[in-house]
Amino acid sequence: MKRTAYRGIAAVTAIADIPTVDYNKRFAIGVGMGNFEGENALAIGASLRATESLTFKASVGKSGSEATYGAGAALSF
Repeated sequence: MKRTAYRGIAAVTAIADIPTVDYNKRFAIGVGMGNFEGENALAIGASLRATESLTFKASVGKSGSEATYGAGAALSF
């Protein structure tokens, strides 16, 4: 059980370190790496600036046999 939690923490760390799309660009794909208590993880994600004020982001992280994913949107004003 503890290893599963460590893998999940490593995976969300990897996801959190994926850079987002630059302000003057429209689309970006990035990767991130994470580690927690000896468990390594790799993540891939993409972000899209749909309009000047609307951005979407989605990502997947993998550590051992555990995987996590997420998506979000931001409205800037």
